[in-house]
Amino acid sequence: MRKIVILSGPSGSGKSTWVKDAYPEAMICSADQYFVDEDTGEYQFDPTKLPIAHSECMSKFITNLQKELSKQTGVLRRSR
Repeated sequence: MRKIVILSGPSGSGKSTWVKDAYPEAMICSADQYFVDEDTGEYQFDPTKLPIAHSECMSKFITNLQKELSKQTGVLRRSR
């Protein structure tokens, strides 16, 4: 059975590093990923964009959760 691990804490406190060590196969949804330049890998935090980063992180989490649920059940049911 797959697990969901939710960690909360300040940026740069080691949450993603801990998950990578404890669960190397894990898919990580982190608002910090929003601030990493895809070309250079450089982290460029902009506090004015934090609400967007959190929204994208939540969207990624929900999308991946739906994919996992549909694999397990064969059918994804949405509540209305």
